[in-house]
Amino acid sequence: MRVNVPITVAFDVGTPVTCVPDPLATMKSQRVRLLDVVVIGPLMIWGGVKAGGFGGTVLALFGLTTMGYNARNYARVRDMAAALPVTASPPVAQ
Repeated sequence: MRVNVPITVAFDVGTPVTCVPDPLATMKSQRVRLLDVVVIGPLMIWGGVKAGGFGGTVLALFGLTTMGYNARNYARVRDMAAALPVTASPPVAQ
């Protein structure tokens, strides 16, 4: 199963070209986002609470923002991929 996400890119010559990102790379980055939300962010918050002080507060804040940022991007990419047609083969080169 392949999800095609067309992106239009304009080069210096002024001709727009449609590019399709590699779905395997998108899937890998989605896994990293989930890892950030489920493991890394909570560990940063836990470490910040354990450390205490200003440095601990900053670490906990970074953990919270890491979780929020990656959760939002995960949902955005998931919803964008769900709205696009699924094809069984790669697109034809132009």
